[in-house]
Amino acid sequence: MQALSLLTQEPAPVTPDAAARTARFLLPRLAILESFFLGVRAEVDTDLAGHLTSPSGKPYPLGCCREITLCALEKLRARIAASGCEASRALADFIRDGGELRCVWGILRDRYFQTALQLDGLYVDVANDTVTVTKPKVEILPMEESGMAAVQDAAHFARIAEAYWGLRIYANTALPSLAPLLPMIGAAPGQRPGLLSATVYMVGLFCRDRFRSAEAWLCSAPEPPPEIVADLQRRHGLEPGDTASGRQAAVEACRSYRASDCAFDTVWITGFLERLAGKTTTEEATMTPKPSIVTIDGHPYDLTTLSEEARTQLAGLQAADQEIARLKTRLAIAQTARAAYATALKAELEKSPRL
Repeated sequence: MQALSLLTQEPAPVTPDAAARTARFLLPRLAILESFFLGVRAEVDTDLAGHLTSPSGKPYPLGCCREITLCALEKLRARIAASGCEASRALADFIRDGGELRCVWGILRDRYFQTALQLDGLYVDVANDTVTVTKPKVEILPMEESGMAAVQDAAHFARIAEAYWGLRIYANTALPSLAPLLPMIGAAPGQRPGLLSATVYMVGLFCRDRFRSAEAWLCSAPEPPPEIVADLQRRHGLEPGDTASGRQAAVEACRSYRASDCAFDTVWITGFLERLAGKTTTEEATMTPKPSIVTIDGHPYDLTTLSEEARTQLAGLQAADQEIARLKTRLAIAQTARAAYATALKAELEKSPRL
């Protein structure tokens, strides 16, 4: 069986090579590395404390694990590049030998969502106090002892979200054309319901199996109450494909998108999410500088060396790609609507006398 590709921010399995590299470069220096990470966290606190609160309104650092970790990662990369101390030199040696410093996101100890860092065989949580403020700010553990697990599917996500965030999670039967990538609706008393979850990891998870796990969730999860459906439809506006709402329409959307082969079309996926949010939807994108290399038909080109005419043609090519992505979306929406109408028509025809 072919191994599934690793998603952005998915915790990586620790291979024998990664374990050996961790043992060689990192484990003998755990004490100085912990002090180093605490120093980085102190810098992060200076930057963020007093300026940042969690989405739920809790004071810093509660609920700010993502922001703290991403800020720490940026500072870590700068320190490693400078190689100004023993710890940064050890990390630089580790990376030169093939080691990876990655931001990972998942479910921690089957209780809550957490963003942390993975250095091959080490789990480094530089935001360990964002759920319980009395905990140490930094925790370093072997990956296998950390309790960090990847989100497996919508049901896995929903179980943790309901317990951790206090939400009720429903199938997205309100906006079927969005359901293949955003198959869940989260709602809580006193809060407006929303679609879940427009992040690189979760969208990638549903695309990886060509929307089959999204379809499974949509087939079995509870449907939202009518007032939630009405609220979401009113706020998002109805495209033609959404005039046929309900469980069957959402399921048909997954099948239609799968038939349209959208799941691995990165231009289409990016366009889908940007149109949904009206802006860049993921923290990874906002933290990443624009590339200076563009690949056309498999050949890399340095953007800084292109002539004005080449830049003009490139802009036209990118605009054409965006239009193709838009048309694919419209096609998938139309196919969803047609399938839903056909299903409804067949049900009505069954009631009619046959000739």
